[in-house]
Amino acid sequence: MSEVARKIHADLLAKIQAEPEKKFQILIRLDEEWFQEVGKWPPDEALVNIIRGAFGFWNRRFGNVVFIEFVKAWHLRLNYMVFEIKGELIPLLEQIPQVEWISEQLTYHAVGFEPTEEGVPGSNPIIQPLINQIVPYLGFDKVHKGQKFIEKGLGKEGPPAGIADTGISMSTGEKWSWLYEKPEGSDRGRYRVLEGKDFSGSPRGHMDGVGHGSHIANIMASAGKKYLGCVPQGLLYSAKVLNDMGWGYTSWIIKGIDWLVGKGCKVINLSLGSEQNTDGTDELSVACDKAWDLGVYVSIAIGNNGTKNRPYCDGTIGTPACSKKCAVTGATSGVKSQPEQTQYFSSRPPTKDGRKFELKYVVAPGLKIAGYDSRMNEKSGSSFAAPWHSALAWILRIVHPDWTNGQVWQAIYKTAVPLGYKDAYGPEEGFCLEGYGRIDAWAAYNYKAEPQPPPTPPTPTPKPIVKMLVTVMVDGHQEMHEYQGREIKVTQKIESGQAA
Repeated sequence: MSEVARKIHADLLAKIQAEPEKKFQILIRLDEEWFQEVGKWPPDEALVNIIRGAFGFWNRRFGNVVFIEFVKAWHLRLNYMVFEIKGELIPLLEQIPQVEWISEQLTYHAVGFEPTEEGVPGSNPIIQPLINQIVPYLGFDKVHKGQKFIEKGLGKEGPPAGIADTGISMSTGEKWSWLYEKPEGSDRGRYRVLEGKDFSGSPRGHMDGVGHGSHIANIMASAGKKYLGCVPQGLLYSAKVLNDMGWGYTSWIIKGIDWLVGKGCKVINLSLGSEQNTDGTDELSVACDKAWDLGVYVSIAIGNNGTKNRPYCDGTIGTPACSKKCAVTGATSGVKSQPEQTQYFSSRPPTKDGRKFELKYVVAPGLKIAGYDSRMNEKSGSSFAAPWHSALAWILRIVHPDWTNGQVWQAIYKTAVPLGYKDAYGPEEGFCLEGYGRIDAWAAYNYKAEPQPPPTPPTPTPKPIVKMLVTVMVDGHQEMHEYQGREIKVTQKIESGQAA
């Protein structure tokens, strides 16, 4: 007898078996086909009762089954109910036909870091770089003079990018001066953060209470001679998916990603992560991959859990960087020290299912980058490496609106600068340290992407074989004929005349 397929993620199942009395927050993914046809019509309370109906009165009465929220991610075609349920009761949900999958609600953090040491194995400190000092180091200053980018108004005429983080604002809650079109003039023009939305339940709304998301925005889009970012006229949307303590749940982030997709963002930056290494089937990785399939370039910080010693393929990468399709970025010293070194804290492959070379993995500066506000001094971490990658992908989507995600990634990884780790430690450990290399904005901007192969046409479904029985009367005699084939046509021609 074949084994019945489980509906519970293996990581959650292991935790349930270890601690059956513990209460878990879980994401119950509803069957997408059922939800589109039936589930979206009943009131929410009726859907909740479908889940509650799997449990007895006493478990409901004593708080062992508590409904938290719905997650209806329309663009990603993902629909969840979030419950807090006692571990030993969770397998009862597998008997509900409308339940497609059950996984744990994870907690994610802004992946900033305060390093005490630098480099792998070490490097010589030179300066504390401001954002506008790294812009020329990576070649973004040359991009700003590129004809195609100028024709696009330095990003003004291109699609928006999205930042899913702690929000975007000054520490006072005010708008950033250098995120206006003309920050240094009396008429500052339009504010380029077109809209912000809070998904964390913060009393501050979508404003930034941490400074993390604001630093990301300044790297990607600050304008002006003094406060310069990568896409100085680019348009942004801000999804606040991490609260004012810098953490958020899976469900908040999925809702934020879905909202950014709906706003037309062609690039989304995720400078957040979990310590949990997965095989890419956790719900946030799945949501990121769904966005990628919709043509949104999702750029994710790899995390800050790296170890100081060999082996360098330490498996410290965490979700959602474990995504099967999206791009990930590790942190280097950048302009701060030479030779440029990957930072020991930067997480590294493999993923839980063993993926290394399959990852879309590059590195970028992420060591003690000083921003344009007192909250941003000497910020370190892969959080501050990812937006350089995101900004480069954004520029490529602006100047090449017909490019696919695959072509954008091709331009980025094929022009990346090797840091020498593959020569020093071999191809495997070297890749774990630097991926395909450190991004080079000017080289990627000038890259001629290979045309994507046309999609393979679907194999035509053969027509079914049919049988036809034809009865003909000839001079009062009945004649029957049977025909068989995939296509039968009957024509009729009767000629009258005298026989010879």
